[in-house]
Amino acid sequence: MTTALPSRASPAAFPMSSQAFHVPLYHRPAQSRSQARFDLIMSVARTHISGFTLSELSLTTIAERAGVSVQSLYRYFPDIRGIFGKLLEDFYVDMNLSIQRYLVTSHSPDHWQRDLTQFVRDLADYAIERPYVMKMQLICRLDPEVEVYWWQMVGAIQGQLVLWLRRIGYSSKDLPEADAAWFIVMHLDALLLDLGRSTNLDQEDSIARYTQSLIGYLSLHFEAA
Repeated sequence: MTTALPSRASPAAFPMSSQAFHVPLYHRPAQSRSQARFDLIMSVARTHISGFTLSELSLTTIAERAGVSVQSLYRYFPDIRGIFGKLLEDFYVDMNLSIQRYLVTSHSPDHWQRDLTQFVRDLADYAIERPYVMKMQLICRLDPEVEVYWWQMVGAIQGQLVLWLRRIGYSSKDLPEADAAWFIVMHLDALLLDLGRSTNLDQEDSIARYTQSLIGYLSLHFEAA
């Protein structure tokens, strides 16, 4: 049974936790030999998924590219959703590291615009260098069984951004910190979608526009603590 999604217009409906994020759509390898095979499968998936059409995305096509039997994949992945579940977990880990690097460790009220700009740049470069991220995001939109975990991840990232806003002394009567964090994460979500369908020149324009929109809107609501 598919888990019902909370309203996307209600940021408070999502849990704001920094706990480990896990997508239970695949089986973790138990032995080092199995781990090596698992890592090979995921490496091939990251390399080739962006070049597959939606109709081509299957465990069979990934097994063929990896040079292993389909049965080998079934040990870890009941279906193609498991591949995207693992990719989603890895993406969350990297997002957290980026948040820690550019936002949490700095948390300077005087430099929040600089820090947020660099964070957006880092996310965009990450996605451009890893085209499978945009395909993963698209699949999450199309498959309700995976989509629910995408929105859980979004809620967790929102929680991290709330912590950042508190540390820089964000205060606004009109835009509570949870809503401000939701605004940021929805802009990042839209930016990824935009980058996935843009050319190289358009990508730079998209990064600039989304960054300007974020900075401009938050500046209107930012009040010195």
